[in-house]
Amino acid sequence: MRNRHLVTFLQMLVIGIIFTNIAYSHGPHSYDQLEQNPLSLHSIQSSYPNETREFRVHLPISYETNQNDLYPVLYILDADRPFVFQETISTVNTLVDRHKIPELLIVFLSNSSDEARSRDYTPSQQADQFLDFMEFELIPYISDNFRTEPLSILSGHSRSGLLAVHSILNRPHLFGAHIALSPALWHDDDLVISEARLSLESTDSLPNFLYMNIGGQENANISNSFDRMKSILRRVAPTDLNWQADLAEFESHGTTRSLGHYIALRKFFTNWDKPWNDIPTFDVFEEKGGLDMMLNRYQNLSAEYGYTVKPIGLIDAGKYYLSIGDVSEAVRILSANAEYYPNSMEAFLELSKVHHTAGDTESALQAVNRAETNARNAGDADGLESTSEFRESLTN
Repeated sequence: MRNRHLVTFLQMLVIGIIFTNIAYSHGPHSYDQLEQNPLSLHSIQSSYPNETREFRVHLPISYETNQNDLYPVLYILDADRPFVFQETISTVNTLVDRHKIPELLIVFLSNSSDEARSRDYTPSQQADQFLDFMEFELIPYISDNFRTEPLSILSGHSRSGLLAVHSILNRPHLFGAHIALSPALWHDDDLVISEARLSLESTDSLPNFLYMNIGGQENANISNSFDRMKSILRRVAPTDLNWQADLAEFESHGTTRSLGHYIALRKFFTNWDKPWNDIPTFDVFEEKGGLDMMLNRYQNLSAEYGYTVKPIGLIDAGKYYLSIGDVSEAVRILSANAEYYPNSMEAFLELSKVHHTAGDTESALQAVNRAETNARNAGDADGLESTSEFRESLTN
């Protein structure tokens, strides 16, 4: 059973400290990332309806260096103001830096006018046509022009939060997760709430994710309709629908977005950092089953999110086994790591070193040559120097 969640002052204080640190830092994940990694503007001449739709794309930090990596996509509706870009990017990067979520490619959708906003996000108007645009034009465009995983997340605030709820009820296949922040569920005499009751009562399964929140200082329409929706979810939501509805006690309608994104993404990716959580040392890693155990955990994570999640930490694990004299296991671990990271200089350089330790010069040369190729392809001057020096040591 899902109980009512109250976002406490302590939670907001912690998150506020994180955002303050980002705002005043000068690292690659601070607000000035918009200058270092600017948004790119794109447009589609849509048939839903016949008009030009504009959107902006923000690439993950590693997008240019990790040329073969694919990324889940976060679609942000109602993205007309710079602070929406800044808040969203900062929230995502805070969680990425702490290994709580994967890197995300973010698509910010703007509104051509207030009238178009109402038209596109309101179910009694042309919300279904807007979902046609997303399903048949926007998502294919993003998939064709960027390196993306099949996992997509939809987020909306206020009227576009209404659209996010409408989407999970009518086209749950489009997005693996839905975020509705201060959703305007009261529109059209609770049409979406009635839709939810009828839809959820008639289905036994909805394997998806829904996060909703409102502030403690919302108007009565927002607050009361939120409570009605939450009551329906408690009563008839299928057991495989992962949902959470939060009251952010000290927030108003305009300030629920950043807090909601932080909690929603953390909730959806709850298991992201779990593979290593109970492994404080490599002695424990070995006791629990070593490489096979870890690969199994990442396979489970991949099954949960619908794409291949690459394991982290294997280079350090390989070095541990090397340090205790188990060279064959170190070779096995670093070989597995190189398979997951075929374009990594570091992965193949470390594999070359362990082959050298094992006395397999031929395999060591093959791996260091691959490391050098990867460094050259990535424009990594330091990596080229390191691989060149190590190859010379092998041939002398």
